[in-house]
Amino acid sequence: MMDWNDSGESQRVSADLRSLRARIIGLESKVQLLTGGLAPLPAAALTPSIWQQEIFPARITVDHQDGTYDARRQVATACNTFADDSDDTAEITLGNVAERGGYTGALAVGDIVLVRFDGLTAAGQAIYHVW
Repeated sequence: MMDWNDSGESQRVSADLRSLRARIIGLESKVQLLTGGLAPLPAAALTPSIWQQEIFPARITVDHQDGTYDARRQVATACNTFADDSDDTAEITLGNVAERGGYTGALAVGDIVLVRFDGLTAAGQAIYHVW
């Protein structure tokens, strides 16, 4: 019989696996694009059912003062302690949905936020928002 703690752990592990699958697919797509592969990207691999659950911590590095920010992916090193993810060193641009109606300066450089992948633009660029 599974108690509440086992169920919570199972859900956490499932979410981690979905996030890892999404990152692997993203990296495979980048490699394919960088190597000039002529084959189309696999549409099934980029469906929202795979990507929708990718949520990860990130550290704000630049405030563009328009409701968008640059950030670096973080990994948890201890309780409430984070470090830059050495496997993913690229900075991403993310939007703060709470500031959609007008910039409020709610976030500052150095803040750690949860980021959610919200799909791809028509140009194939990832869309990220503060979750």
